Amino acid sequence: KIRRWSAKFFNQDTVLDAKFIYFIQSQIIPLIDFDGYKLNKKRKIAVDAIANLHFGQLRKKHILDSRNNSKNGLTIAVWDALEQADLVKKRAGNNFSQTLTAYRASKRLKRLFEQFDPNKPLLDYNLHRNTERKKPTRHACVVIQTGKRDILTGKKRPRHEQKKPLAFNYPSGVMNNLRQVEDRIESFNHNQRQHSYETQINPCVKMVHSEQLGRYVMLHSWSILSFQSFSKQERKRIIIDGEPTQELDFSGYFLRQYYHFRGIDPTRDDLYQPEKIIRCYPNFKKKYKKLIRDFVKKATILCLNTNSPSKAAFAIKNEFLRPTEKELTRKETCAETRNKIIQKRIRSKILYDIENASLQEIINRITTLHKPIEDDFFKPELYALTMSLSAGVLLDILDEFTKREKPVLPIHDSIIVKVSDSDFARLIMIEKYAKFHRGFNPVIKP
Repeated sequence: KIRRWSAKFFNQDTVLDAKFIYFIQSQIIPLIDFDGYKLNKKRKIAVDAIANLHFGQLRKKHILDSRNNSKNGLTIAVWDALEQADLVKKRAGNNFSQTLTAYRASKRLKRLFEQFDPNKPLLDYNLHRNTERKKPTRHACVVIQTGKRDILTGKKRPRHEQKKPLAFNYPSGVMNNLRQVEDRIESFNHNQRQHSYETQINPCVKMVHSEQLGRYVMLHSWSILSFQSFSKQERKRIIIDGEPTQELDFSGYFLRQYYHFRGIDPTRDDLYQPEKIIRCYPNFKKKYKKLIRDFVKKATILCLNTNSPSKAAFAIKNEFLRPTEKELTRKETCAETRNKIIQKRIRSKILYDIENASLQEIINRITTLHKPIEDDFFKPELYALTMSLSAGVLLDILDEFTKREKPVLPIHDSIIVKVSDSDFARLIMIEKYAKFHRGFNPVIKP
C-alpha cells in the first residue's frame, strides 16, 4: 500500500496521487544516496521535495527552503543528497524571509519525469467529506478553518494556528445542507476530470469557510498547480479539450452587489470611476491608467472590508504604496518583487507628488462617490456576507456546467470557459446573478 502525505514546501494542502508517489519511489529515489540514520524519513521528505521540484518546473518557479536545522535537520541532508545526485540546481534565496536557498529541477530530473505519463494525475483529487469525519481535514469538499484573526477576541492568531480545520458540530438540518453541498462539489470535480487540459493544472475546487459556517466563503483550488494561482497572462494560454479559452468577468462584482442590495441599478460599466478619485488620471498613458485603476479598485474594497478609515488608510499604505522591509530585502534576488516595488513607488509619486492628496482625502472621495451605499463602508462582516453570497452564485453556475458536462474554471469573480461555450456561460452568469440579486443583471466583460 502506497502511503500518502501532504507536501509542505508550498504551505499548501497538497496530497499527491498514489501512482505519482510510486513513480518517484521506484524510478528516482533509488538514484539518491542517503547517509546516516532515519533513512525512511529522509526518503519521505525526498518524495515531497522531488514532487514539488516537478510542480515548480511546470510553473517555472523555484522551491524555497530555510535550511534551518532547528526546524528539521533531515531536510538539509535531503537537499544535499538531491544536489549530489544531480537532481537539483540551487541559487541563493534571501535572509529576511528565511528562505536561504532556492532550488529548481536539474536537466537530469526533467528527463526522468519525461518517463511519467503526462495524462496521469499528479494530485489526489478524491476529497474527503468532513460531515462524515470526527477529525476534520483541509483535503475535503467543504472546509471550515481558522482565519488570521480570532473573531471573538479580534486578536491575530499565531501562524501555526491559522488555517486549522474545524469540526462540523451542527444540527441535523444544517448537516444535511452541507452534505448536499459536498455532493455538488464532488459532481463538479468529477466532471472537471473528464476533460483534457494542455497545461498541467488542478481543475478542481473545494468550498472554504473562514472561522465559522457561512463567513468569507470561497471556492478554492489548491496546490501550486491551481489555475487560480495563474497570472492573467498564464490563464489566457489555458487550453481545454484542445480548444482555446476565454475568461468572462463580473465587472465591479463586489461593489455592484452593494448597489443592488439597496435596490439601485448603477448604469456605469466601471463603478470604481478612477478619474473621480485620482483626478489627474486622464493625463496618463494607458499602462499608468491600469495601475491607477487597480489601486482605486483595491482601495475601495479595503474601505468596505476594514473597521475604520484609519485602518483602511494603514492597509492601503502597506499594500500599495510603501515597500515593506521584506520586499526591499528580496529585491536583489526576485524580479517579481522588484516589479512590485517599482509599482508601489509609481503609485506613491502619483498620489503624493502629482495628485498632491493624502490617503484620508482619497478615502473621503471614495465614500463620497458612492454616497448611496455610504453606510455600508467599514463593515467587514457585511463584506464577509457579500463574499459568501458570491460563492453561492458561483456554485450555481458550476452546477449548470456540470449538468451539461461542460468544463469551467472558477476564479472568484470570473470564470474561464471554452470559446465555444462563452455564449452559454454569459446566459448562465446573468441568470444566476439575477436570482441572488433581486432580479438585477450584472455587467460581464471578457
